Amino acid sequence: MLAGQVGWSPSWVPLKQQLDWLERNYGAPNEYLYGLAAAPYFNIPEDLREHDDLTVDTILDALSNDIETLRAGTANYHALARYHNLKSMAYEGGQHLNGKESLEAKLEAQTDPRMGELTTTYFTNWYADGGGLFMWFTLTSIYNQYGFWGLTDDVTNTDTPKYQAALAMLNAPRPTVTAGTAVPATLPAQTHLYADEPDTTAPLTDLKDGEYVDYIIRTDRADSYPLTLRVASSNNEGQLEVLVNAQSMGTVAIPDSGSSDTFVETSPITLEFETGLNVIRLRVAKAGFNIKSLQISDTENATPKILFIRGGDDTSGFLEGGSDEEPPISPTPIQSLAIMGLAS
Repeated sequence: MLAGQVGWSPSWVPLKQQLDWLERNYGAPNEYLYGLAAAPYFNIPEDLREHDDLTVDTILDALSNDIETLRAGTANYHALARYHNLKSMAYEGGQHLNGKESLEAKLEAQTDPRMGELTTTYFTNWYADGGGLFMWFTLTSIYNQYGFWGLTDDVTNTDTPKYQAALAMLNAPRPTVTAGTAVPATLPAQTHLYADEPDTTAPLTDLKDGEYVDYIIRTDRADSYPLTLRVASSNNEGQLEVLVNAQSMGTVAIPDSGSSDTFVETSPITLEFETGLNVIRLRVAKAGFNIKSLQISDTENATPKILFIRGGDDTSGFLEGGSDEEPPISPTPIQSLAIMGLAS
């Protein structure tokens, strides 16, 4: 197992760097690792922990907010694990509520029915986002200023909100995975996993050789799915490798669109997805282009497209193949878009 931290931003970066190093020097990480492990605790904000006037409502609301905030960090863990075909696990986790002030309210919060609801949401988020085996710390513990770790504070008392929520989760079917973008879909290029504040209207620019971005996709069946990219380049030298779950799907030759802000579609490249979560990695083999979006089609409804764009990123005058209308302008011939490296 390769373990790391979660809960601070960007906590996934060291893990990503370690996996890159392992792959670069020794090969596929799943030949050496079983999985990735995190410790996804939820807590109230640090500036609240020492307040002496906290109420149960304030505590539960703050815990609820932290559970939702936590998802951004764990999502990257799950995606890194999925890409490398590793398990994503929690080596420990649960409620990390401490501080010597407002102890009475913190203790009362443990027996509030809403604490059980929070615990259920916490587990559901973990599994819905692609997580696996989860070790709660701990079954039972004394409740005091150093923490309320246990599902119960008395091993003979299992009728507590946290314990009952955990037991119900154990006995219920695994929550449905809802993470990722369901196909068919069009993804703005900036909405990759590692973007802090993506601008969905702007392209990815200044890409360098060897850099990559990842996108998490959800499918309801294993199948082949066509991918096209909207790209812009002032030359036809750019090369972009497309990988799915660490398997290369081929390399796209970037066409000369006339300028770095005139976007055209590439020819489709076929991606092989498994049922559930899949991670697409776009790795720059030779830089010199910008990416505006990715379009993943459903094989049952995929149709070829030809897109003529007047100029820049103005799509007010474009014609998609199959329309009865004439193009609003006479486009210059578009060079053939080569797809290289596809398996026969």
